[in-house]
Amino acid sequence: MAAVQDDTIMDEGIPYAITSPLQHCQPESPHITKSFKDKHLFRGMMRAEVLFGAGAEVTGMTLPTDFTAVRVWDPVGEVTFRYVLKRVMAFSDIKPGHLTAVALLNTREGVRYLEIAVDDRHFARNFCSGFGALDEVDGSSYAASIERIAVPSYVPRGPVPSRYTSATDSATVRLTWRKPTKQAMLVYRDKAKAQELHRQIFMGRRKTFGPHVRALVFDTTDGEFAVNLWVLPLHFTREDIISRLPKELIPDNVICTGPRGYGLEEEAGEMEALVRKLESIGPLASEPCREGVHDYRTAGYQARFVDEADARRAVKQFNNTMTPFDRKAVVNVKLLFTTTFVFPAAWAGLYSLLAEKCRLVYPTVGLELKEDAASRTLVLKAVGEDSKSMTGMRTAFEETMGLMSESLDAEARTVEARFQEAYPTFRLREGENLSELECPICMDEPAIPIRSSCGHVYCKGCYVSLAQSAAGTRTDGAIKCFGDEGACKKPIPIVELRAILPGKSFETLLASSMRSYVCSHPLELRFCPTPDCQQLYRPTPAGANVNAVARCPDCLVVMCTACHAPHDESVLCSEAREKDDNAEIRKALGVKPCPQCRTPIERSGGCNHLECGVCYAHICWACMKHYRTSAECYAHMEEAHEGAFAGIPGMDVYGGLIEEDDLVAAGVQAVLAVLNGAMDE
Repeated sequence: MAAVQDDTIMDEGIPYAITSPLQHCQPESPHITKSFKDKHLFRGMMRAEVLFGAGAEVTGMTLPTDFTAVRVWDPVGEVTFRYVLKRVMAFSDIKPGHLTAVALLNTREGVRYLEIAVDDRHFARNFCSGFGALDEVDGSSYAASIERIAVPSYVPRGPVPSRYTSATDSATVRLTWRKPTKQAMLVYRDKAKAQELHRQIFMGRRKTFGPHVRALVFDTTDGEFAVNLWVLPLHFTREDIISRLPKELIPDNVICTGPRGYGLEEEAGEMEALVRKLESIGPLASEPCREGVHDYRTAGYQARFVDEADARRAVKQFNNTMTPFDRKAVVNVKLLFTTTFVFPAAWAGLYSLLAEKCRLVYPTVGLELKEDAASRTLVLKAVGEDSKSMTGMRTAFEETMGLMSESLDAEARTVEARFQEAYPTFRLREGENLSELECPICMDEPAIPIRSSCGHVYCKGCYVSLAQSAAGTRTDGAIKCFGDEGACKKPIPIVELRAILPGKSFETLLASSMRSYVCSHPLELRFCPTPDCQQLYRPTPAGANVNAVARCPDCLVVMCTACHAPHDESVLCSEAREKDDNAEIRKALGVKPCPQCRTPIERSGGCNHLECGVCYAHICWACMKHYRTSAECYAHMEEAHEGAFAGIPGMDVYGGLIEEDDLVAAGVQAVLAVLNGAMDE
């Protein structure tokens, strides 16, 4: 991956990246220097790739759903990153300082194309619709040369864990429909023979025609007797039928009926007609692939959309509908969930045990295992239509693989020991006397002294306690040096924390930092509303002109990223809030959601000005409008409500206590005002 200046002319076949900050770069990338690695640490947490910096502070994060991509055919002129970013920024809500863009210029069959991937979930759709709107105004045809595509594999998606990875995709649909079949009428002069053949087929004893063939015996108008067979394979001939019967039941005549000339070519033609219907909803990520697991009666294909929302719409719109081709048939469209595991080839025995149990518990989930000899890994693909079975199967695999990873702690301890050896031991500087040094925490002579990177000397126990106390709190920010009576405040390098803290304490610190980061950034990150699901997602700003509905890649529940309730596009956010079972309880308790981040807030006293403890919005409790500063909020309350205490029982708008007689008088005046208003009407 090449890092470039804005005016760099892109070479074909080389992916280029502008990344600011560097949260999306893999540690293996050549432009990630040793200095960067020493100052930062990548970790996989809560199904996100997290970048930690000095003081164990979260400095960047990548979610599985962050990137979307487009392909621009035949871009005009020299392609530089200024050319790319100019087009990206026109149709992306992401600010330049928080943007990661990856681009690839290449050629296919003599035609140049430019692929652009951006860490914005709505970028690809906005990019295509934006140029479409531009075409309508200018009469141009830019949109015809732009298509949404699946995120290319060369886009950095965070570091690859050393032991195993798992990813779930739900943008694929399975299409099945009935192929044409043949009918045959077997004519007998002997009624007993006809009845015997019918009996054997009906009882399941005569299976030579297959399990799906049905039979019916009847009298013909010529005084003969016939057994009508239908749902026969289309390739069956008169000779095929006779050869499958015992000599004593061979009929006097066989009459075959049914379509001719239906094969793979005709089946593919029918699929093309279905593809045109699918593409009317949204672009496909690749050509549909034929499934070979169905019987002779059923055609089956898989088609993957670029956007998971389009796959859901295709199921709603086309499932159990008539096919678009000439003959009458019904097409079934089902959403497929695909989970891919990548793990060491040495774990093959573990997979065999797991697969055997999972096939018994989750029989509807298909498992396919392939070996990647180059990387010495196994790639397991699990496919199913039932979301509960898929999440159950994936949980079983991940829990077992997690235990397997924990059993390799010896390797982790070796790495930790290497860090301990690499970290310099404490040495007195010239002119220093240990008895004259003072630990900033206990204010005593340092026991088992440790010198921080900024030069302050701690007791090792105090140093560890400082980090552990930070891990036990939910405050956001970096762990900082407490030297110079608390005035130093320099963030402690992550490599220093990792070298000195015990392994479990260090991991607890990272987890705490991650949780506090999520809680203090509710406008950027939220937890899935499903109980016990730790998947994070990016909230959609209120009023944004985008589809806010998404599927959680962990529990597979469909939810709205704007109102944070589990519902799909067929339900409005206002309707979802009305169906909230806890709404009446919150109302009775006087609990209201923060108008900016939706965190529940309870007013315990004071005036109508409240500050959200999560997103720090300044809120007017009387009307729930919010502002950036307290001054703006107080100005609003003075102008709109005549004071900061408006509507609070027992107080006037300025916060003064109202006497009981005044309250009665105010109540009488309110009643009279209502009566006067009614009389005026």
